[in-house]
Amino acid sequence: MSEALRAALLEFDGKALSYLSETSLRFKQAPDYLETLVGLAGDRAAHIDNGATWLIKDHLEKGGAQAPELVAPLLKQLTTEPSWPAALHILQSVRRVDLTGARDTAAFDAMKAYADHPRPFLRAWAMDAMWRMAHAFPDLQADARRAIGTGLNDKAASVRARARQLSKEACE
Repeated sequence: MSEALRAALLEFDGKALSYLSETSLRFKQAPDYLETLVGLAGDRAAHIDNGATWLIKDHLEKGGAQAPELVAPLLKQLTTEPSWPAALHILQSVRRVDLTGARDTAAFDAMKAYADHPRPFLRAWAMDAMWRMAHAFPDLQADARRAIGTGLNDKAASVRARARQLSKEACE
């Protein structure tokens, strides 16, 4: 199945989400679907990492679960210089996974680096991911709070809005 899914993702043009939805319908019933996608999240050929991470994010957004043993390998992809869309999808997925078994200092450091990325959505979602990691690992809270403080003064409205939302969560 992994070769067939990889071949399907090679056909993805990086834009047609309808193609990815069709790909999901074709492969999602396979028992190793998510495991294969996590592996393909590290494949830099064409738009494979972009497509694989979008499929993971889509699965999670539709209420699907991510096996706990696949969370750390997915987060580890942030340390391997994925395409910016793949990094965004991974960062957006962090809020939907169980992080308790995914303690990874390198992945958290990568999130901190993305919090300074030129692309505003990457900054916003890196800050969000850092906050989620800090909930699972309280010793990371100081860094996450610093990122939120920086985000409150960001030039991009999307980053400021995410920072305000996270500030409200921090007060709850």
